[in-house]
Amino acid sequence: TYVPFFLYDYHSDMSFRAIGTKVRTWSDSKYHYTETSYYDVAREMDGDFDKVPVDASIAMDDGTMDLMEPYTYRELEAHQDKYLSGFYAEKYNMEEGEVAYRAEKKVRRDSEELLNNTLGGYATLTNVNKNIAVHKRDVKFALLPIWEYVFNYQGVDYKLHVNGQTGKVVGKTPISKSRVLAYGATVFGMIYI
Repeated sequence: TYVPFFLYDYHSDMSFRAIGTKVRTWSDSKYHYTETSYYDVAREMDGDFDKVPVDASIAMDDGTMDLMEPYTYRELEAHQDKYLSGFYAEKYNMEEGEVAYRAEKKVRRDSEELLNNTLGGYATLTNVNKNIAVHKRDVKFALLPIWEYVFNYQGVDYKLHVNGQTGKVVGKTPISKSRVLAYGATVFGMIYI
């Protein structure tokens, strides 16, 4: 199945201000010492995020589609009908403006993680002033391969999704309770012996 995606390009401006402390302790024969140093912590960063994927089909579960990442964009090609010959393609039924908030949420999350990665080494950070502003630069449309498998086990349907580029599998598989109990009993027996 080819699933329709919008690929968003964003620019992110990040700033951070806080008071940081570093604590050092030591002792001698008479006293225990604690030294607390205070720092004015400031960060100014910016970042570009290219091709942030968001599916554009109501039929596909958003959480599952997010778990299918990452995709290999260097293999993207201009649309040609021959690529769809013999394959099923989901119809896009959501506009890029309707789902842009999902891409922005991903960019904000990743921007915050990048910013937080620069803040190590402080015992505390107080009076925090954090600002993350994201700006959409461009959006493109793409069809990405996702194979969907549905199988029935003991009357229950299970879906597995496979990223057609990377082979990453997302889904829930059935669990045999009898085998889990047998395995648990075997491990317990071995430990007991």
